Amino acid sequence: MVGSTITVGVVAGAGPERLERTVGTVLGQLEGGDCLLVAMLADIEAPREAGLRISEARSAYRDVFEVDLVEGQAPGDPLLAPSPASARNAILEHSSEDVVVFLDDCGLPLDGWLESIRAAFLDPGIDAVAGAIEPPDIGPYPDARPGGRLRWTGHLVANYSAEVSSPTSLASGHNCAVRRELALKLGGFDEAFAAGWPYEDVEFFTRLAKAGGRMLFVPGARLFLQPVHHAAGRSESLEDLLEQYASRSRSMAAIFARHEAWALLIMVASHLLAAVVDVLANRLPRHAPGRIVRELVTGIRHGVRPVTNTFR
Repeated sequence: MVGSTITVGVVAGAGPERLERTVGTVLGQLEGGDCLLVAMLADIEAPREAGLRISEARSAYRDVFEVDLVEGQAPGDPLLAPSPASARNAILEHSSEDVVVFLDDCGLPLDGWLESIRAAFLDPGIDAVAGAIEPPDIGPYPDARPGGRLRWTGHLVANYSAEVSSPTSLASGHNCAVRRELALKLGGFDEAFAAGWPYEDVEFFTRLAKAGGRMLFVPGARLFLQPVHHAAGRSESLEDLLEQYASRSRSMAAIFARHEAWALLIMVASHLLAAVVDVLANRLPRHAPGRIVRELVTGIRHGVRPVTNTFR
């Protein structure tokens, strides 16, 4: 049975103003003894209000924590991490609680969010929780579903705005929770998924499910996903689109190589074919197929290796 306290870990990469809003909503739901940890992504270029690189805005981040806490604890200074995977591992390593809850600073927990997560872990057979996501009207997450969902398990929540609790095998890093001891036993989040490698959350929870961990989708643990606003007048170039395509291809190749080797050839062929079609349709630059092949090979090489982390 889960103890009376929980660690809430926020991965911060969207900017001081967003982090301040997220921290404010989290603090309002902490109970006595709960802990709030923030892992700040270092040297990552991300859309944010300040317009500065995150490593240049540390003083602005520190201002976020100048609040009076009636309950719970706040960090004296944010942890620094080079990627979301290493940020989540830093939170796991510094937590002393049985359950660790993860969210990003683009999320705003709604009323009852932490209470619902705490209640779910009263069942000693539950190892992880996938929270519900209220998608923004605009932004990069219109369907609020974790990317790269695999097919080997039948316990898959396709609608993360559903109203009924149900078993699932995947969770989004935007809103999830896990028993710390099991997460450490599994090696944590794979830090081979470095900056620019998405889906580190998909890989971790796929690994957890394959190890026999039980995960529950909890609709009451709901948060609103703030839309990402780009600077006025900005348009994505073909190179920008290729970079996004390459990062997704690389990460998915790593996940399939590790967990669904039988389907890897189909996945590689489909990604390469899609790249060729997009080149012919002038939606990607002409060198895209070669770049995609290199990224797929890189992902496969990472996927067949053991999980990489920094735990001591």
